[in-house]
Order: sequence, then structure tokens, then C-alpha cells
Amino acid sequence: MMTEEISEKVENKGMSRRSILKGAAALGAIAAGGGLALNMAAPGTAEAMVRKMPKKWDETWDVVVIGSGFAGLAAAAEAAGAGAKVVILEKMPIYGGNSIINGGGYGAYDDKLKLRKKLNLGDDTAKQHFDDTLKGGDYYNIPELVQVLVNESPDALNWMIDEGGLKLRDVLSRGGGHTAYRCHFSETMWGKD
Repeated sequence: MMTEEISEKVENKGMSRRSILKGAAALGAIAAGGGLALNMAAPGTAEAMVRKMPKKWDETWDVVVIGSGFAGLAAAAEAAGAGAKVVILEKMPIYGGNSIINGGGYGAYDDKLKLRKKLNLGDDTAKQHFDDTLKGGDYYNIPELVQVLVNESPDALNWMIDEGGLKLRDVLSRGGGHTAYRCHFSETMWGKD
């Protein structure tokens, strides 16, 4: 199927490419935090089911997602939630791609639970998060992309809570290079407290 046909099918189902990819990093944090299991073969493992290549290809999909990292999982979840028939293709025997190395942490300057206020950890702003991210990347990052990351991070975190059932620990930390407490952690990954 041609890219234009896929885009048309997706848009006809009431989805835009932007809406599918919005918050892309978010769902991967759920997966890394243990909130999403893709393996149907052996519960409790993180290994993807290995299947032999079919001799005949006779299935059709509305959306094919390549890779099961943060972006891939979020795109797949949004597309499926909007009614598309979705398949995720992953080259590795485990899901998560490079995204699994984050340890279940997620940086957002704000969240719907208002943890910073609840824990009396001072103020944080989108500007401060932006500046910290630029500095942490030795100013090699693309400022426009950092702005998207920072501006969308609270909504993506709230999406994981609302749509993915993410449970956060009642703790915030200052990750490397951060000047404010904005690193959220999954209960599943680290325990409740």
C-alpha cells in the first residue's frame, strides 16, 4: 500500500498523522515501566513471540508501525484507539527498542497529579525545562524539537495516566542536568515508595 493511501485511510478514520504521533514517547514509558505487555506467548516475560515468516501474505492493516520503542507504541495505541487495525513490527526479540534503557522515568515540568506542589518541591516552568534540556544536550539539540518535547510532555504524561493506566510513585527527582524536580517514575518499575 502506498504512503498516500495509508495517510488517506488514517485520515478517513478521523485521525491525523499528528494526532497519531502526538505524545509518541509516552506509551513507551508505560512499556518500560511494565504497564504494557505485548507478549501473548509467555506472561511475565518481556520477550516478543518469534514466528516463522509466512509463505503467503494475505492480511491487510490500516497502520503498520515499525519498531516498538516509545514512538512506535504510542503511535500504535493512538491508531488502534481511533479504530484502525494496527500491527507493530519489531526486529528484536524483546519489545521497547532503545527506549527501554530509560528505567521507567519520564521528565515533565507539570502533571495532572500536581506532585511538585503536593511534595513542596518548588516551582518549574516550560522555559526552565527547555533551558535544562538544551544545556543537557550541550546545545547540539534542535531548539524547535526541544520546544515540542517540553510543551507536549505534561499532556503525554497525563495521557499515559488516563489512557494507559500509568501509576506514578509519589516522588519526583532531579535527573541529570535538570535544575528542578520533574522526573516522574512508574510504580510498576520501582514500587510504590
